[in-house]
Amino acid sequence: MNTLKQKAQEAEEKEQVFMEKVRKEEERRTKEMEDLKIRHAEERRKEAEGKKPQHETDRENIQQAMMSHSSMLQLQAKPPDE
Repeated sequence: MNTLKQKAQEAEEKEQVFMEKVRKEEERRTKEMEDLKIRHAEERRKEAEGKKPQHETDRENIQQAMMSHSSMLQLQAKPPDE
């Protein structure tokens, strides 16, 4: 009977050790996830700071298209060299 109680107590102690290990692992994972979220938010913020606003990019593209079109019109308006 004594060994049965002893084995039950050992099993309970092992379970407590295991549960403590699981709890610590969960806390570590939670902290890692929070750190990862913070790091990703900082990366997205830095990327957003580095990007030009869309309207500026569109304006530049339109200006380039207009210059290209003007150049093509000038080439077409010139008489061919003979």
